Amino acid sequence: MTISEAIAKADEQRPNNNISTATKIFWLNETETRVKELADGRILADGESYSADTYDSETDQNTELLVPDGYAGLYPLYLVAMIDYSQSSPAVYANSSYAYENAWGRFAAWFAREHRQKENGQFKYYE
Repeated sequence: MTISEAIAKADEQRPNNNISTATKIFWLNETETRVKELADGRILADGESYSADTYDSETDQNTELLVPDGYAGLYPLYLVAMIDYSQSSPAVYANSSYAYENAWGRFAAWFAREHRQKENGQFKYYE
């Protein structure tokens, strides 16, 4: 999914929102940061990368986002949640943020299954 596709899908769900494209790109960066943090410390396949520059209003809108297509629906869900946070009632935001977190959970579970944790030769101790 590209930046412009994510924004267009969110705008379909929340037409007539007065949020600027620059703000929506800022919000996409928040999700991309979350993806980068998830990928940090994981074993990736050759040629696979979960790193990207920070996007801004000067970034090509056809830039591909990091999450693969099967899970990329989380991007417009996050944008809708943030639009609701800034413009709607708490109940509307609660519903849209739940939808985003559910999509994120499915992606994170898939990612954890597909990408083992890097071993550093130390035992992990959890309390």
